[in-house]
Amino acid sequence: MASSRHHFLLRRIHSLMGLLPVGGFVVLHLLENARARLGPAAYDHMQSVKDNSAWMPILTWGFVFVPITYHACYGIFIASQSRRTLSLGIYNQGGTWRFWMQRVSGLLLLAFLVFHVWETRIHSQGLPTYAWMSDLFNTRPWVRPLYILGIIAAAYHFANGLWSASIVWGLAVRERSQRAVLRFVSVPVFLLVAGLGCYALFQFKPQPRLSRLLGEDSGPASAPVQGLPR
Repeated sequence: MASSRHHFLLRRIHSLMGLLPVGGFVVLHLLENARARLGPAAYDHMQSVKDNSAWMPILTWGFVFVPITYHACYGIFIASQSRRTLSLGIYNQGGTWRFWMQRVSGLLLLAFLVFHVWETRIHSQGLPTYAWMSDLFNTRPWVRPLYILGIIAAAYHFANGLWSASIVWGLAVRERSQRAVLRFVSVPVFLLVAGLGCYALFQFKPQPRLSRLLGEDSGPASAPVQGLPR
């Protein structure tokens, strides 16, 4: 009984972490990257303001890394209990398919996030500039398709998470209400987030000056690019 109560609480925390800090961050992050449409100067100014903010480490750890870590770890636990969960008969056939897709998209997204953080935080030695992102997407042909896959996985995981959260929180208990949430909430959110992410992805145009400096190099420059002329 105590174990069931703990799972009841932890499951709702997991759902809440996925909806608010994690889901909200994904949308905000994509909106920030869409700012690349204004050009290198506007994008780099935004990154500089964020990099120099004293609150940025607190916000990053408190509202991004810690919630994502909890959501990912408990999500893996939920995936390990999939057979037991499905045996409860909560989902119909379509719901069962979406349950499995939520697990698969979560694992794909976790692998993608490791690559994304490595490239845009560690390898770039801080928040990346427009030139760094442009070089990342335009000198390695496989990176952009990988990001498209990651964006679609994130959009599906978030949108379908809204549907499953409506069940977890008791907001859509009946099958009719679950169909309504799927049709009027999850599908529009998926299309909006996936569209916004792909739009932002194609705003990083090739930088001729950077390409000439890199020569035959097929990846982002290892040295900081802040000092390169624009």
